[in-house]
Amino acid sequence: MPSVFVTRVDTGEDIEVRPPPGTVGFDYQGAFSPDGETVAVAVRTGHMPTNFANMESQLAFVDVRSGTTKIIDGTALEGAHVFIDWSPSGEAVFMAGGNQFEKRSVIEYQLGAESGRQLPVEVGDFYGMAAA
Repeated sequence: MPSVFVTRVDTGEDIEVRPPPGTVGFDYQGAFSPDGETVAVAVRTGHMPTNFANMESQLAFVDVRSGTTKIIDGTALEGAHVFIDWSPSGEAVFMAGGNQFEKRSVIEYQLGAESGRQLPVEVGDFYGMAAA
């Protein structure tokens, strides 16, 4: 199970963050919050498929100080490609996911909300992620 490693630049301390129980591991995508206290990451859920197009991911937050991870309800996406970005204010996180030439989705999570929600937008091909 792949871990996430965070190095605190103020202390030089390396923190290993293990995937939450019941998950397969972390996806390669992540983004630091504007205040630098939290990393938004995609966590692979379910079983590791033989075809990555069937992979399911959920948004999770890693607390940089404690190294703990919290999965955010209502943020599941299926697909090989996942992109994450914070709003400039740090009040929302967006996770886009899906497969090329197939349905793609954008999930929004407002900090403090009970769960994320799928945005009613049409998503084109992925070349990265930007949020406003």
